[in-house]
Amino acid sequence: MNNRFCDFIVSYYKYFLLTALLFFLAQRFLDIPATISAFAAASLGAAGGMFGRYAMERGLWMASTLFLLIICFTFFPLLISVLLGFRKNLDAGILMLIDEGIGFGFFAIQIIFLSIVTYKNAKI
Repeated sequence: MNNRFCDFIVSYYKYFLLTALLFFLAQRFLDIPATISAFAAASLGAAGGMFGRYAMERGLWMASTLFLLIICFTFFPLLISVLLGFRKNLDAGILMLIDEGIGFGFFAIQIIFLSIVTYKNAKI
């Protein structure tokens, strides 16, 4: 299952980047909050494009570990700040919650993907 999951992310990384572009455009022209979703989708697409040869190329585990650390240092403080309610726009309502939920879903997928890539590539 892990190979199918990683192959899915690697195969469809362009669609994650396109999704990030659509989130950025929706934020710009429709004036809805989509910053977290757009950033998370863009970083997932970048990770999928960057680690496409994780099963064949040696040494990618170092880059994936670095990328994983960067994402964790972005994801966990953001998650803690949202859970504790230290947001500036408390009146944004349901749209802000939807943006955060989609963004955290992309971040969680990316953390799982990078963990698998790091583990599998280190065994090569």
